[in-house]
Amino acid sequence: MSGGGGDDPHAGMDMSGGGASGGGDPHAGMSMGGGEKTPVQMDGGKAVVGPLLLAVPKGWTNQPAGGMRKAQWEIPGAKGAAAASLVVFYFGSGGAGGVEENLARWHDQFQPEGGATAVAPKTEKRTVGSMAVTTTEVEGRYVASMSPGSSEKNDEAGWMLLGAILETPMGPYYFKLTGPKATVGAARKDFRALIDTAQLKK
Repeated sequence: MSGGGGDDPHAGMDMSGGGASGGGDPHAGMSMGGGEKTPVQMDGGKAVVGPLLLAVPKGWTNQPAGGMRKAQWEIPGAKGAAAASLVVFYFGSGGAGGVEENLARWHDQFQPEGGATAVAPKTEKRTVGSMAVTTTEVEGRYVASMSPGSSEKNDEAGWMLLGAILETPMGPYYFKLTGPKATVGAARKDFRALIDTAQLKK
């Protein structure tokens, strides 16, 4: 599998910076588009991300984001593992390709561990309110470019991704939670609740 370089809008997470970075990846670890980085705004106790209202789990730390990164949270480490990071991306009404194309980019960043058989990604489609939502989960050795066009790659064993694509009236919003398997696995219930309770602002 390839590691998310070139034209990949889902490349690498740079955990040292609390976020993603990646080879040609609009979902990567740069502010993507410059501008001031600011924390997400709140409304009635919920985070406002574009047209979305999100009930963010307790213990998740909001971090400044900007450009195509519309929001970012750090998820505390579990079972002695390092922290993980959830980044929410938005690329305009046209998105960054179709849903299946984006899922494939995410999945391709994970390779089998130590020659073992690859763990098949788990993907589910459902409706949340009036929005079509696709969620996915994949694990393995995380290999993705460190920065757009870079030959340097992240190479992290024992990582996991929880992803979701929410199709809003303004276009798709991409949720990408990546980090050590212990931390991401422990955050699975909270991540699902975040997505399942997402609302469109009235």
